[in-house]
Amino acid sequence: MLMLSPRIDGRLQLLQHRVHIKPVPDIIQHRIDVFGNKIVSFTLEENHRQLTMSATSNIKLNLQSASSTSQSASWSLVVQKIRDFTDPNWLSVCRYTYPSPRIQLADAFQLYVKDSFPEHQQILKGVLHFTERIFKDFKYDTRATNVYTPALEAFGLKKGVCQDFAHIMISSLRSIGIPVRYVSGYLSTEPPPGKPRLVGIDQSHAWVEVYCGEALGWVEIDPTNNCLAGLSHIPIAWGRDYT
Repeated sequence: MLMLSPRIDGRLQLLQHRVHIKPVPDIIQHRIDVFGNKIVSFTLEENHRQLTMSATSNIKLNLQSASSTSQSASWSLVVQKIRDFTDPNWLSVCRYTYPSPRIQLADAFQLYVKDSFPEHQQILKGVLHFTERIFKDFKYDTRATNVYTPALEAFGLKKGVCQDFAHIMISSLRSIGIPVRYVSGYLSTEPPPGKPRLVGIDQSHAWVEVYCGEALGWVEIDPTNNCLAGLSHIPIAWGRDYT
C-alpha cells in the first residue's frame, strides 16, 4: 500500500503523476481514504528478487496567503464555535480535536501551551508564537527517539525529530481545543543564496496544519524549522497523527 501522490490542496496543483512498480503487479487498485489521501494498493504474486517502486510528479506550488494575522480570529472564539457546532466547517475539523493513537491530551501539554494563548489572543499569532517556542525549547536529535516514541516522552526529553515536534505541537494545541492535523510530506530544492538549509530537506518530513477559523482556514506550520510551510514543503498525506 503506497501513499506517494502529492496532496492537492489550496496551494498545490498536481499537473502530472505516475507510479511505476517493477515487477508489474497482477492486481493494482486506487482509492481515497477517509482523510482524502490517495492510496495505491497492489498484490504481487510472482517470484522476484527485487521490488522497485518510484513516483514521479509534476506540481505547481503557491505560497500560503496566511502571512499576517489581520484576519485571524481569537483562538477562544474559534474553539467556542467548534464546541457550539456553529463553525461552518465543523464536520471536517472536529475529528482533529480529539485524542488519537499517538496524541495524548495531558495536563503537561496544556500548561506548556497556555503562555502563547491568553484569552483574547489572535489564533494565528498564538500559533506562530508557540511554534517559535518549540523551535527554541527542543533540540533536533535523531538518536533521542524512534518512530514509536510517545509524544509525552519526547516532550519530557525536550529533544527528537520532526515527527516528535509535530506530535508535541498537535498534543498541545488539541489540549486547549484547537483542531490540528499531522502532515507527512517532503522538503525539496536548494535554499536561496545565503540562506541555511532547512532541517530535513530532500527527505521525508512532518509538519502540522492548524485550523485558524473560517476566515483563514487551515494554515501549514513547520515547528522543526519555525516557519510557515513554503515552496519547499510538498504534502503527501495528512491524518490525526503519524499513524
